[in-house]
Amino acid sequence: MVTKQHNILNILARYGQRSSQDHSHTGYNPTGHNHTRHHKQRVKHIDVLKGLSIILVVLGHSHWVLEHASWRKQTLVITSLLVSGYAFTMHLWPYLVMTFAPNAHWYGNELVRLGLPFGVDIVLLSSFFFLLGFLLKHHVVHFRFRPWWLAVALLFFVGMHIRYDYALHFFGRRYDHLLWTTLIALAGIYAMTALAWFASQQPVLERAISFIGYNSLFVLIFH
Repeated sequence: MVTKQHNILNILARYGQRSSQDHSHTGYNPTGHNHTRHHKQRVKHIDVLKGLSIILVVLGHSHWVLEHASWRKQTLVITSLLVSGYAFTMHLWPYLVMTFAPNAHWYGNELVRLGLPFGVDIVLLSSFFFLLGFLLKHHVVHFRFRPWWLAVALLFFVGMHIRYDYALHFFGRRYDHLLWTTLIALAGIYAMTALAWFASQQPVLERAISFIGYNSLFVLIFH
């Protein structure tokens, strides 16, 4: 038995020596550090992409900074996101497409509507609404129904649509007016929240609609 184990160890040792010799000829190093070849040149835009991505991750995980800031700083941050996002999505991005894309006059409008991959061109605008909802979450969770506020929000929402037809459509890269479109959207959000609270007080409506809301992710995936 001892002799058999000794023979097996000898075989493994010889195989290890042979593998090391093969690796030395091919330049392969199991540690991943190739000392026989020059280091590969780094791709700068990939490093920049990773840098931007990790910055967004850190910002996304640092919402507590905004939550504990004064209301002036909170207002400044979300207003800056709104204005800069509107400027980029509605002005700078179309300008870049029409200026630098070849034959942009043939397909420029469609390219503007499609936007950048993963909706990067609307991140600033959408972040305004996400952060505003985050900052107002206490008021939303502990919502107090006010009929007059609901009436004003509905009248403003419907009246502005009839009079000016301003619209917000992220998928179509449409944000017709910086001020009025934002106020119309906020009025619509408040009206929907108030109507949802009212429906939650009606047992039949609450059971039917909350069931759909509970499974909303499933509906979103397969709709």
